[in-house]
Amino acid sequence: NVERIETTEGEFKITVPPRHQSYSELNKPTVDGKKEPKTELTNYLIKTIKGHGPMSVAHYMRDCLFHPDYGYYSTQDNIFGEKGDFITAPEVSHLFGEMLGLWCYSEWGRFGCPDHITFVEVGPGKGTLMHDVLKTINQFKPISKVKKRAVLVEKSEKLQKVQKEKLHVASTFHAVTGKEEKILSHGRTEIHWHNEVHPTMFKEGSSLYDPKYEKGMVIILGNEIFDALPVHQFQLTEKGWCEVMVDVNESDDSEEHFKFVLSPGSTQNVFFAWMKEKMSTDVNRIEICPSAMQMVDAVQDVFGMFSEGGTSLFADYGYDRSLENHGYEDQFTLRGIKNHEIVHPLSRPGQVDLSAFVDFGILADRVSRRQLIHQTNINNPSGAADMIGSIFSNQPSNHVSTHVFPILSQEHFLQRMGFDGRFLRLVMNRQFVDDEHADHLMSVYSTLIHDMGHPFKFQCYSTKPKATGFFTYM
Repeated sequence: NVERIETTEGEFKITVPPRHQSYSELNKPTVDGKKEPKTELTNYLIKTIKGHGPMSVAHYMRDCLFHPDYGYYSTQDNIFGEKGDFITAPEVSHLFGEMLGLWCYSEWGRFGCPDHITFVEVGPGKGTLMHDVLKTINQFKPISKVKKRAVLVEKSEKLQKVQKEKLHVASTFHAVTGKEEKILSHGRTEIHWHNEVHPTMFKEGSSLYDPKYEKGMVIILGNEIFDALPVHQFQLTEKGWCEVMVDVNESDDSEEHFKFVLSPGSTQNVFFAWMKEKMSTDVNRIEICPSAMQMVDAVQDVFGMFSEGGTSLFADYGYDRSLENHGYEDQFTLRGIKNHEIVHPLSRPGQVDLSAFVDFGILADRVSRRQLIHQTNINNPSGAADMIGSIFSNQPSNHVSTHVFPILSQEHFLQRMGFDGRFLRLVMNRQFVDDEHADHLMSVYSTLIHDMGHPFKFQCYSTKPKATGFFTYM
């Protein structure tokens, strides 16, 4: 009932997301009428819906992924890698992390080589990316001597344990109180964990506050984080924009215990449809992620907490309607992923990963609008611009000017960072690479550059112009 496109190279299997034509397509029967076993989250959601009525797709998605007791990221043991449900680029090869490490090193130089760097990774998975980034930059003598700390934004205690193992974390303890003081990793980098990206995480009085680091810069990384944030879906009808909701399905026509329905009229979330409708033309379906826009706001706010400002790099599968027409703008892209296969998004709640294509265009627009409001407030201290722009963004006192750059495909970004040259040096080094290893490297290249090279995009936000690899800005 859904289009499924898969590519396989060697041991790597990358699932390319499908496009759903309409909400009704997802309600087609999937098997012979037998209901799938109920998960703990299924029972919880049925009780919630029967008590309060159908819930938004965003509500459903949030509970499925992040419910503290029954959610996917709270309960599943094998998520990433060949034995898990999906493979991310850092798990394909250390070459991916090396290229991002080179980018971080170049950005540090572009910011004037400050003495203190704070790295923040949002959704660090198994900790592989941060491991490879730190390992790479510490090979360069100038930056290896700089004071560094890394903050991993992760709510799941299960994943925090995995990340600590990957980063070889060891704690130091106060000689008198015995209290844990610092957690160390590669190059004696301090490693910390936090629940969310928010400027208060670095404010005076917080556990991460350190005036020495606040005089430096911040580098924020995120790989496949936006796609996991909850989306709202809307369908244009004779009544206007109606929201796609999730209701209980007690019929034997499908194996899922839930179904998609349309709200009888506008909901309180219809504002999001109006907002995106103004940026689009001739669309009958809208999928929008307010949480991603809030995260982009938070990233800019965090920049303002550091004297030297900051830069960020986010990688995910997505599109920008202003640059190329993929057809995703008028589609619902939410889907489930299990064992490297596309499955029904309403199947086995809490045991299936959910994700949706990222609209990088609306995120870029968010940054640009916020920057315009900020600049207008500087020129017009009366604050009239706040009233005009408040529906798009709340302006914190520590907001700083932020540049947003046109997205790059993963293929172009990696190649601009020297991926091809690094790859060739590895393949040609026959002292360490035999035929079997060379075949493996070819599989890695094909996966990162060809299979993932176009669907995955990179977007950069920075307080300074001319970011590494991104030659123009909006």
